[in-house]
Amino acid sequence: MLEFISHGLVPVAIGAVAVVLLPGLLNMMHGGSSKLTLENSLQKSVALVCAALFWCSAMANHPAHGQAARRACDVAVYWDGSYSGEVWRTTEDQAAAGPHWAKHITSIIIVSGIWDFYAEANYRGEVITLPPGAYPFIGDHWKDKINSFRCVRATP
Repeated sequence: MLEFISHGLVPVAIGAVAVVLLPGLLNMMHGGSSKLTLENSLQKSVALVCAALFWCSAMANHPAHGQAARRACDVAVYWDGSYSGEVWRTTEDQAAAGPHWAKHITSIIIVSGIWDFYAEANYRGEVITLPPGAYPFIGDHWKDKINSFRCVRATP
């Protein structure tokens, strides 16, 4: 839903409903044939909202916008096992986890995408590749070892 808001869907949908329903409501308040006008206005507003949703969805997934593939790469990393402690959710590649996160990751939830996790910054050193899934404990070998990570392939 946040993506729809950032693409302006909510204002478009509210505006479409207001523009289409307003004449019917005004007609009803002034004694006009309210049922037919209100029904027609409602049908038109639903059609406009559907069109706005379709348009926003198409624009959000258009390759020129550059984020379609990134939304298909979504990961949450946790300080502690069983998804406890601090959490960092991102759709972006992380060449360096930074001093706060470097070598502190113990559990992972991969919402989408195939992700490579590296022992060193800048995608260097030993690597482990994980598909979408929940990893409550990444094992003694990888616990507190990850220093960078990136999505290598988007998934639906």
